[in-house]
Amino acid sequence: MAKVKPELLLIRIIIPFVCAISGGGSAGRRKILVLHLIRSCREMEMKFLVRTLVRNLRIGAMMKTILPALAHAIVLHEKCSTGPVVSLEGVKSQLQNSTFLFEQSLSTEVTEAYNVIPNMDLLVPSLLCEGATFAASSLAMVPGTPIPPMLARITNGVTQALKLFHGRAFTCEYKYDGQRAQIHRLTDGSVQIFSRQMKDSTSRFPDLVNMIKELCNSEVASFILDAEVDICVFVFDIMFCNGQRLLDNPLRQRRSYIHDLFQEKPAYLELAQQLTVEEDEASIDNSSTLHRMSSFFEKACQSSCEGIMLKTLDIDAGYSASKRCDSWLKVKRDYVEGLGDSLDLVPIGAWYGNGRKAGWYSPFLMACYNPESEEFQSVCRVMSGFSDDFYKEMKEFYSGEKILPKKPVYYKTDEQPELWFTAEQVWEIQGADLTLSPVHHAAIGTVHPSRGISVRMPRHIRCVPDRSPEDCSTAADVASMFRAQTRKMEGSTVRVVTKFIVHGE
Repeated sequence: MAKVKPELLLIRIIIPFVCAISGGGSAGRRKILVLHLIRSCREMEMKFLVRTLVRNLRIGAMMKTILPALAHAIVLHEKCSTGPVVSLEGVKSQLQNSTFLFEQSLSTEVTEAYNVIPNMDLLVPSLLCEGATFAASSLAMVPGTPIPPMLARITNGVTQALKLFHGRAFTCEYKYDGQRAQIHRLTDGSVQIFSRQMKDSTSRFPDLVNMIKELCNSEVASFILDAEVDICVFVFDIMFCNGQRLLDNPLRQRRSYIHDLFQEKPAYLELAQQLTVEEDEASIDNSSTLHRMSSFFEKACQSSCEGIMLKTLDIDAGYSASKRCDSWLKVKRDYVEGLGDSLDLVPIGAWYGNGRKAGWYSPFLMACYNPESEEFQSVCRVMSGFSDDFYKEMKEFYSGEKILPKKPVYYKTDEQPELWFTAEQVWEIQGADLTLSPVHHAAIGTVHPSRGISVRMPRHIRCVPDRSPEDCSTAADVASMFRAQTRKMEGSTVRVVTKFIVHGE
C-alpha cells in the first residue's frame, strides 16, 4: 500500500493545539497532543513546529518586524473587503499608491499600542474593527494585563542630572533596592501583582494583596500601580485608575492621584520619598538646588537605597511604557562611590577548570543581548567571585540538555569555549571599566567598525533570578556606557578611570 503523505500543517490547525497545550493540566495529556502534531508533520514542518513549541523560532520574527507586517495586513484586509479582488498583484499595486501612505502611520500606532498593551488577543480584534483609523490611545487598558515598565537613563552623578533637567521642574525619589512590582486591582476587587518581566507573581505576596485592598480608598474601583517591593511597598507611579488611562498625564498629575486615592501605612505601604525641584530652581548655577539634591542623595544611600531617580514633572512627563527615556534619570550609589556598577549578563559557555578548579567550569563566557538581531554577544570571561558551592551548583545545573552540541548561530563571539550552554541564567557582573576588544562582539560595529566592547577585570556578584536571558543588559546599554566614559581605550594601551553603570531598574 502506498504511503499517504500527511496534509499540510496550517497555522489555523496549529493554533488550537497550542492553546490546548498551554496552561495547567496533565503532562501526559500535553505529551499526547504534541506527539499527534509531530506525527502530522511533513519534512521541514517538524523543525518549525518544535521551534514554535519551545518559543524560539530564530527566523528573525521580531516584534519590530511583526507589528509593521500586522499593520500592512490590516490595510490589505480593508482593501480586499471593499470590493472584488482580481489578483494579489493588483492589490499590491494599489497599496503602493499614495492613497495608502497612511500605512506607515498605522504601523506606528500599532507598535505604540503593543508597547503599552502587549496582548494580541486585545490588539488584533481592535485593529479589525477600526481598520486604518486605529489609534493606540483607543485600545483600552485592562487591569490584569501587565504593562511593560518605563525605564530610566543612566547619569554619572547629581550634577550631570541637574544639567540635563535644566529649566524643567522635576522630582527626586529614593531608588529602593527591592523588586519592581506592578500592582493591578480589577473591577471585581481582586488584586494581581506582576514582576518586571510581566509574570504573574501574585502568589508570592499574599499579605500584600490583602493590604492593598485595605489601604485604597472606597472610591477606587480599579487601578494599575508601579511600585518597588522591599520591606514594604513603595509606590511611585500610577498608570490607570477607575477606567481612566493616565499614561499621557504628566507625572505631577499622576502623583496627585496616588496621594488622593491611597492611605499610607508606615512599614507597609508608603509613597516613595521625594524631593521636588521647581522650574525656576532647576539650574546648575543654583547652588542651593545642588546642595538639596546632594543631601537627598546622601540620605537615600544612608537608608540602604541604591541611589535616587530623577523624573520630569510637567514637560515630557508621560509614562512611556517599555521605553528607556531621558525624562527619567538615575544616579546610583555605586557609581558615585567610585566602586563601579554592574552588568546583567548571561553565561553562554565555559571552559573546564584547572588546578584547584579541576572538575568544575572556569572561566565562564558571559554575553549581553541584542534585541535588534536576536543575538547574544560575548562581553567577557569571568572567573572571580565564585565559591566552591557555587562551582558545584553550576556544574550540576549546566549538564544534560543545557549543554549544546555546537555553538548556536545566534551566539556571536570569537571565543572558543570547550562547552556551549543554553541561555538560562542572568548573573550580575561587576568590572573596572569598558574596553574595545578584537574577540568579544558586544555592540560590534557601533562604536568601532570591527571591534566589540569588553569588561575589564570582571567579577561575579550574584545571580539575578527575576530576569530572563532576554532581559539582561543589551548591546545598546553597553555601547551607551562606553561612549559615556571620559576617555576611550583600546586593548591595554590606555587606562580608563571612569566606571560604568548598566544595571537595570
